[in-house]
Amino acid sequence: MSDMYETRANIYNHIADPHSLDSVLLHGADDFITDSTLEKLIRTFKEEDIYDHFGLNLLEFLSLPCDVLEFIVDLNRKDREKDAKAVEKRLRKDLDL
Repeated sequence: MSDMYETRANIYNHIADPHSLDSVLLHGADDFITDSTLEKLIRTFKEEDIYDHFGLNLLEFLSLPCDVLEFIVDLNRKDREKDAKAVEKRLRKDLDL
């Protein structure tokens, strides 16, 4: 029964390529992490240094509602932009002296 489903769903064609280990092989359709919302959130947590800025660990971050996650990430990005502008301003001032 599962062979028929996998063939019809284009997961694996059991008719064209019968194989004894088909049911335990990893197929592309089994990869639910790549390009998923979970992967994007984990990358955002790492790239935005959420732990350093807010003290949230990964599990705490992932357990927050989506609107709160968006707010935290937006706030963090705005703060980083503001800090970068302040550093640039200081550097320009130091170079002009």
